[in-house]
Amino acid sequence: INILRNKNTKKKIIKPLVLFLILTPFFIILFWPYLWENPIEHFLYVIKSSSSHSLEIYNYYLGQHIFSTDPPWHYSLVWISISTPLFYIILFSFGFIFILQRTMKRWLKTENNNSFINFWRGNKELQDLVFFSTFLIPILVSIYFGSVSYDGWRHLYFIYPSFLLISILSLHLIKVIFFRRKNNYIYLLCIILIAPTAFWMYKNHPFQYVYFNLLAGKNFNEKFEMDYFGVSNKNVLEYIIAKEDKKVRIYNLSTTDLNLSKKILKKEMRGRITVVGDIKNADYITNNYRDWYGKLKPTKSMIPKDFKILYEIKVDDVPINTIYKKSKEILN
Repeated sequence: INILRNKNTKKKIIKPLVLFLILTPFFIILFWPYLWENPIEHFLYVIKSSSSHSLEIYNYYLGQHIFSTDPPWHYSLVWISISTPLFYIILFSFGFIFILQRTMKRWLKTENNNSFINFWRGNKELQDLVFFSTFLIPILVSIYFGSVSYDGWRHLYFIYPSFLLISILSLHLIKVIFFRRKNNYIYLLCIILIAPTAFWMYKNHPFQYVYFNLLAGKNFNEKFEMDYFGVSNKNVLEYIIAKEDKKVRIYNLSTTDLNLSKKILKKEMRGRITVVGDIKNADYITNNYRDWYGKLKPTKSMIPKDFKILYEIKVDDVPINTIYKKSKEILN
């Protein structure tokens, strides 16, 4: 399109374009070990399997278990809204509306069907339009085709850089319009507004991935998935082993696989843990509140009466993983 806009820049544009087309597949293969053995065949296999992938599980969304293959149209939009800092969302909204309004004005002023001439002015506006498109188009495509979605909006995380770049554009506009020569003030304001999020991440480390803003409400555990991958399972296993000097049998009430977490423990720890499939044979029960089958609600899990809470990992006073220990008093 740039070549059509200005034929005098043809030589300047073609060289980097060709370089881009050569280096892109090179770096894709370099940083994707699965492709090393057979780049073309393996790449085609990945594309095919990704397009037909449909793990039939349930997601916990707005207080209900919904089927992963049939998410509501607003699924990703809600997740983006509740799991992104409000400061970023406000900046993004302002920048998004600005680009949309400017693009519509450019489009309405096009003449003689030469839209490539007036659709944007200069490389900066083109760059903004690229960020705008790479954010909006994937969301619209996923909504239109009802794409399979598991656990939040992780399948669309690749659009987050575009989200942030639109937010940065908004910050630049605010600086130009309201602060001009007083740049220090806007920097100070940004630090003040970002500080609560930074402190929250420090406070909740290493579980800061379970983040919800004010839009999610206080009882976010009753409405949304939390530690859906069971990342905290490793921590609870380490906690149990630290409390015991013998081998232990552990049952996981949720549907994440404790054996995966066990594999990344130290060898000495792994040898002292047996993951059991029957809750009656367990010394401990763990629960990271993830249920693929849509039977249990995060706040109403079925725990035998002879088990008591030993320890809980909490984020914003909400448990994301709980350890239950069989009561000795009851056993006796």
